[in-house]
Amino acid sequence: MNASTRRPVVAGITAGLLALSLAACEPANEPATIPSECAGSENLLQNPGFSDGANPALPPWKTAQHAGPASFNTRVEDGVVTIERHGGEPWYTISQLPPVEGIQGHDLWFQVDLKLNLHGSDWAYPSMPPGGGLIVAIWGPTIPVVGGSRQVFSSVIENEPSLGQVDWFTASLRLRVPDDASRLSVGVMQRAAGSLSLRDPLLLDCGPSAVDEAP
Repeated sequence: MNASTRRPVVAGITAGLLALSLAACEPANEPATIPSECAGSENLLQNPGFSDGANPALPPWKTAQHAGPASFNTRVEDGVVTIERHGGEPWYTISQLPPVEGIQGHDLWFQVDLKLNLHGSDWAYPSMPPGGGLIVAIWGPTIPVVGGSRQVFSSVIENEPSLGQVDWFTASLRLRVPDDASRLSVGVMQRAAGSLSLRDPLLLDCGPSAVDEAP
């Protein structure tokens, strides 16, 4: 994933499609403020408690690492997933692909509780800044003949904090699903030495976006 992937422009939003909000270092017993238009909807993520699977296989959650030999350990305990880097590969993700049918043209609210014990000392990947946090990717319509689709939106570890020793806080992200989106992926990436824990992932449908896409 590349944080520089072009974001679709939305009229009236100077910064583009993304409206990013964070409850950094917020205690776990003080949940993030979910917008009222999103709060009443059902969690679009399956198995948010990370149960009913053999560790680290937690369907429908998918895990992946950059390449090469296994460089991360994953453990699950009481609904908390902890990822710890022990090798040389730079990143590891846990993600899910919720269906886009019915949410194209809608705003979504994505949040996850995170606990960080991450550092960037002796980091050997200057093109990939160290950190840990939320990742989102959206793909556009299928390209005829080629059969694939182009990624039209990417957000990679834009939350703060993303490094250091940080107790539980809630990272949250509001985004718009384009009208012609074909695929959506949401999750968490660890891209630093140390460990990252996550719990209570939540993806809510906030309803049709109030802002139209630019032509």
